[in-house]
Amino acid sequence: MKKSNDLMVMPVVNTPEVFPTLTPFVEWTPKTSIALTHLRKTTYWYFIRNALLVTVIPIIVCLYFFHLWGLFSLILLIIAILLGWYSAGNTGWAISGNQLLMQVGHSFTRSQYVIPKKNIQSFSLHQSIWMSSKGLAHLEVNLRHGNHNQEIELRYLPLGVAQEIFEWLKKRH
Repeated sequence: MKKSNDLMVMPVVNTPEVFPTLTPFVEWTPKTSIALTHLRKTTYWYFIRNALLVTVIPIIVCLYFFHLWGLFSLILLIIAILLGWYSAGNTGWAISGNQLLMQVGHSFTRSQYVIPKKNIQSFSLHQSIWMSSKGLAHLEVNLRHGNHNQEIELRYLPLGVAQEIFEWLKKRH
């Protein structure tokens, strides 16, 4: 679907067949599927923790005001754990030629972006004090998306990987 000069592909073919099917229509995409690198399982906890933090307040409110009926809100804990696990499991990246492939999972959806290096407006590497002790970082890439900015962020990457992608992005050929 084309909308305001942005290309959006809706999934109507199996994932392994996406790029071979897409290439005749969009020449700059990879011709075959690119294997993405995914996060280590040890980083999944950070995604689960973040999802759990969002559910704590509604659960406390439900338990406080609705007592026994509020116990049903504990189902949110299971949903939050599954949501965090899904988000972490669907975070991936690859560099292929002059393109950066980024995949993120959010709210039980998965989005994969094929980004030509020349289309990247800006990028940054973020690391909190706590992340530095764990050797993790967030990589943020900004693209022009129609008349506004689209930010794609890979969270909790190993620092070495994040720096490698950052250095690749800095080299403009």
